[in-house]
Amino acid sequence: MRFGTIIFVFFAMTAIWMSMAESIERRHLNVDSKLRTDVANLWGSTHLQKSAYLTGGPRLESADIDADIELEYRKKGHYWYSTYNVDFRASYQLPGGLPESATLEFPLPTGGGLFNDFQVLIDGRATEQYNQNGSLIQVPVADGATEVQVTYSGRGSDEWWYIFESTEGTPKNLTVDVKTNFREVAFIDGSVSPDDKEEIDDGWNMTWNYRNLLTGSQIGVEMPKKPNPGPALIDICRYGPLGLLLFFMAVAVCSVADGRCPHPMHFAFLGAGFFSFHLLLVYLGDVVGVSAAFGLAALVAILLNYHYGSLALGVEFARTRLLPVLFLYLVLFSATFMVEGKRGLLLVMLMIFSLHLLMRVSAKVDWSLLDRKAPQEEPVSL
Repeated sequence: MRFGTIIFVFFAMTAIWMSMAESIERRHLNVDSKLRTDVANLWGSTHLQKSAYLTGGPRLESADIDADIELEYRKKGHYWYSTYNVDFRASYQLPGGLPESATLEFPLPTGGGLFNDFQVLIDGRATEQYNQNGSLIQVPVADGATEVQVTYSGRGSDEWWYIFESTEGTPKNLTVDVKTNFREVAFIDGSVSPDDKEEIDDGWNMTWNYRNLLTGSQIGVEMPKKPNPGPALIDICRYGPLGLLLFFMAVAVCSVADGRCPHPMHFAFLGAGFFSFHLLLVYLGDVVGVSAAFGLAALVAILLNYHYGSLALGVEFARTRLLPVLFLYLVLFSATFMVEGKRGLLLVMLMIFSLHLLMRVSAKVDWSLLDRKAPQEEPVSL
């Protein structure tokens, strides 16, 4: 068997495939980026809610913040995105002896989206005596007022932040209560964990308490993500050459064990049939969905290689050797990339099992015969 030529065929096909896989990866990343932008435009992006502060007066006595975050997954194309509704309520206690020029500055969240039911109350009475300067709401407060409340309902995606800055405008006492309808709460790097966390029916009630805060800090809650097929498809394509290498090795070992001598062109055609699975998977996934595309692509690639193997290497070899090897290194190998969290373990188990099968097939092969130069190789009839 011409192992050197077969190795050359493998590396040539790998080089061609890697260039194609790179274009496939770019295609999926571009689709994901476009769809994520569309979702942000329709629903809103990450909310960055900054703390309110007083201008023309002393610091706020206290701020009590309540945010109810309701996660709602939205599907765009074949991708899932983590969007949410947030009901925001803030109560600010004013200090006494305010000058006439005192104004409460309330920044609306950056990140766009729709802010519905926006309302400002002074001492429990709704007022429209405020100005909007871009994303900044300016509420004049007269001496004698004790409390300002701000409420709104908003929409965003991916993350929610509450930021209190280390300026003299930071409230002396700050309490932030965040309630979620999901349990898989992740705190983003750079944010602080809650002081208290209580489990409720379908989520958590989390509380942060600060007294006379002088250092800047922030609260960041990341929405749990629903598994998306895009990254899995990219990984299947990226690691396709590894599956092809294992496939070629298994076919070569089985050929030696059965006393066959496939031509390198046989490996070239089998490799092309192997990669037909990846191409069909990527492009069918946009039409029929990922699960259906995986099954159809695997069926087509297996039938393609089985038919060719039957003609070139014999029906018995195709049935007893080629089909099991295709199932192992094409179907099962690719399927492991669809399982999040346990991919490494499944790959190791697959490798060990396939190693056992190859050891069993080749246990009685006299490998020393391969070192002897054959007088002349007979061409394989097609």
